[in-house]
Amino acid sequence: MPKGIERLVCLRTLERFIVGGDPNGMGLGCLKNMNKLRGSLWLEGLGEVVDEAEAKNAQLMNKKNLVYLGLIFGGGSGISSVEECNKDAAVVEALQPPPNLEILRISGCRSISLSPHWMVSLIHLKKLYFIWCGNCEYLPANLGKLPRLEYLRISGMESVKRVGNEFVGIETSSSSSSSPSLIAFPKLKTVWIESMDNWEEWEYKITAGDITIMPSLSQLIISKCPRLKSLPDHLLHATTLKELNIFQGCFILKQVYKEERSRSRSGEMKIKIS
Repeated sequence: MPKGIERLVCLRTLERFIVGGDPNGMGLGCLKNMNKLRGSLWLEGLGEVVDEAEAKNAQLMNKKNLVYLGLIFGGGSGISSVEECNKDAAVVEALQPPPNLEILRISGCRSISLSPHWMVSLIHLKKLYFIWCGNCEYLPANLGKLPRLEYLRISGMESVKRVGNEFVGIETSSSSSSSPSLIAFPKLKTVWIESMDNWEEWEYKITAGDITIMPSLSQLIISKCPRLKSLPDHLLHATTLKELNIFQGCFILKQVYKEERSRSRSGEMKIKIS
């Protein structure tokens, strides 16, 4: 980035900030006082960030007019060291977005887990993307508690093997005598999941309480998930799902849901298998 950019404290538009790994530069600290930024901001090359302190110095929380934030690590595939995984996790945690954010994209992060404490505080978030975070073994917890999320895309999280209660924020057991009422993903309309080579299980175990999951879902797209055995029953029978797309590479799912195609003739749900 240009030398001296940190002095542009009245700047409103900066769509891309590239971390170059320059030891003589300020890195993400250049953004510290740019609190008038608005619209979209993509932070690219976050794998080059020195440490958590540099990420925290960006003070993203104070940029209250940002709507779209991209956290692009560029880690790609390949083997990552424990130190790299831990550093990426700490950097994501330190890059807490402003509360009014509507779109968030995290790409190429090498962390084993992607559950920063600030995720569920993004109560205005409408679109969420997790792209090619290949080391991540679990989907972020409690995403079902995001009240306005409408669109969720997950791609290339190749280490995930199962998706369960933690994803939607359901407790596996309740110590309380009263059973809570919960609507998980209340506004979610579209879910697109692809390139999950080791994903085998997607199921929830509801033991207590009045729990509704994805009541507004209208479109589900699954692609390149060769080991996934089935979809949760509620997705087909307890939601407003109108379109189920099972595309290339989903060998087991294709066999399971070929029989469901007959429902498309009644107009209840359109099933595409290709």
